[in-house]
Amino acid sequence: MQRDVARRSYERTKRLFDEQAATAQQLDQAERDYKTLDAQIAATHAQREGVALDVAATQAQVAQIGDRVAKSRVTNPTAGTVLTTYAKGGEVVQPGQPLYKIANLDTLIFRAYVTEAQLAAVRLGQRVRVNVDAGNGAVTALPAR
Repeated sequence: MQRDVARRSYERTKRLFDEQAATAQQLDQAERDYKTLDAQIAATHAQREGVALDVAATQAQVAQIGDRVAKSRVTNPTAGTVLTTYAKGGEVVQPGQPLYKIANLDTLIFRAYVTEAQLAAVRLGQRVRVNVDAGNGAVTALPAR
């Protein structure tokens, strides 16, 4: 709107100058006002484009940070119980470094060893009594199933 007013003022002053009803100084002033507003508008548009590029760059940075945060979350690949922890919360670790050891305790594999003398007495599918050494010298008996 201000640019339109300056343009009309310049055109009016130019007509008056052509009819020798305005001075060259008045014409120069009107032309300068009009061209200054044009330059300011162009500069504002360029500044607006620069700000839009800055916004796009900042949004890209925010997306990168969001991706890093998402990748830094620790989730279990399977259900289970943590047996050993190798790193504590808040520690910085290298990619691929184990954080803990996890095991699914719902299903266990039991491996038992029998002596050569006992081997002849054991049959597939047979019920047996198992004694487990608890590590402190105590022996626990598991019932045969």
